[in-house]
Amino acid sequence: VIMLFNPFSNYSYYLTIALFALMVNIFTLLVSVYAIGIELKECTAGDWMQTAGNNVYYALIGKMLPYTLLFMANVMVMNIILFHFLGTPIHGSLFIIILSEILLVLVYQIIAVVFIAITSNMRLSLSLGSAYTMMAITFSGLTFPTMAMPMLARLFSVIFPYTFWIKIFMSQTLRGEPLTETVIPLIVIVAFILL
Repeated sequence: VIMLFNPFSNYSYYLTIALFALMVNIFTLLVSVYAIGIELKECTAGDWMQTAGNNVYYALIGKMLPYTLLFMANVMVMNIILFHFLGTPIHGSLFIIILSEILLVLVYQIIAVVFIAITSNMRLSLSLGSAYTMMAITFSGLTFPTMAMPMLARLFSVIFPYTFWIKIFMSQTLRGEPLTETVIPLIVIVAFILL
């Protein structure tokens, strides 16, 4: 048996990467939903908008930017634990890994905004966010290969940015694939942000 990408035959590399990133996604989405949803729940959304000069973009940037910085610090702690303490190898580009993590934080914050905008209800948005982030690991292809999933499950897997991020992360850590393998997943994550 030849081990291609995991010479230590240590399955914890795969599980730890997935679970750490999933926790970051859960915290990012749910805290973002809460940060915006509390304005609705406490009936302070009018004051929030007035403070931002009735500009939705200013209001969202002002509200979310401090959280974005905290989530990025969270991601850096995850990286330190994975790469320094647990010894997860980096066979590719650390820059691409960090770029993909920044995009992942941004996309999950934007998904939180979408959930609040669609439901106008913090509790329902928190429930949807929990389900959405937990299903992401199931359909990401990490524990069961996407190519072996039924067609419906493969189609369903593309609604989760986590699916594309895990491809980038695995390709640049354990597999050491060329950077060209990260272009399409990065484009898809940016497309999530733009949508």
